[in-house]
Amino acid sequence: AAILPLAKENKHDSTTKELDRKRLGSSNLTTRQKFLLFAICMSYVTAVPLRQFLSSINPDLKTDANLNFTNELAGLMYVIAGLGYSTGKLVDGFIIDRWGPVKCFIFFQVITVLGVFTFTFLDDIYHFSIVLCINAFVQAGLWPALSKLIYEIFSPAQFACAFACLGIASRLGSAYSKAIIGYLLYLQFSWRVSIQIIAVLGLLGLIWFILWMTLFLDDNDRIAFAYPQYNQIKHVLVKGDYVQQERVKAEVARQLEVEPIVEHEVKRERLDPYRESSGVDEDDAQLRNADEVAAEQENILQESHDIYASPNDEHNVNLLRHEVRYNEQTIFAQESVCDKLQRFFTNRR
Repeated sequence: AAILPLAKENKHDSTTKELDRKRLGSSNLTTRQKFLLFAICMSYVTAVPLRQFLSSINPDLKTDANLNFTNELAGLMYVIAGLGYSTGKLVDGFIIDRWGPVKCFIFFQVITVLGVFTFTFLDDIYHFSIVLCINAFVQAGLWPALSKLIYEIFSPAQFACAFACLGIASRLGSAYSKAIIGYLLYLQFSWRVSIQIIAVLGLLGLIWFILWMTLFLDDNDRIAFAYPQYNQIKHVLVKGDYVQQERVKAEVARQLEVEPIVEHEVKRERLDPYRESSGVDEDDAQLRNADEVAAEQENILQESHDIYASPNDEHNVNLLRHEVRYNEQTIFAQESVCDKLQRFFTNRR
């Protein structure tokens, strides 16, 4: 009698794990994912010092005879840089969503390296503040860019490991920044030369990132996992009974705050103009439309199942990419700007 509840509990746990695996994907990283995660983290390690060098050279700025640098001016520069960084987080996020994470990371890092080099040739606090503000604005987009790249490469079940490694890279970058700059100053290098060396290392990290994203990253690696349950939803809307369809529609409406578009309704709207312009009898047209829609739905559903049967096949990857694009054009097309902002600020994906 005591064994029976334990067996039921184990069965329930195994069922839950299986459902999570289907919904979130596997938590095991592939070899390619491990290499890409290593490349991303190393790029971020070299990028972090370009944002945190000011605190390391603060004492040397005060002793520089060409500068009239005080604690009050240092505080003002930190405030200006903080405002630029805070504003850049939101603006850079919109830019990344528009142009993609890889292009934006490269663009932001190029501006950062140039800005840090420019900083070493200035002698005026006013220009210091301008360069720091611009630099902080673009540096704020580095983490969102890499975060979105992780969302494109890894499944939801792997996010914890991926973002933990990215967080470790951030801490390592901070420690590496303090250690390198401190050691260069200990060797009697000027603060300008020390920062220039840090900028060169940041440039090497950028070249490292470009090589990995150009030579190693493949289109098959960048499949979005935003809606891993999309095929199940479509299957219920096409093949399920009335009760199942209503439950799925209610759940989609609750999570996304939009009404789902049933696929056969969209296809029927596309076929209606032909019926009106051809002069065919309405009943015959409806029967023909219903047969065509059913055949198309069956083909699409079969293609959806084939995608997961051979996920590495190029044809299946293109089909999955088409489904994601169709999903964006239907569900998200119904959202207004206010709806998108509300979903954004309420942490709804």
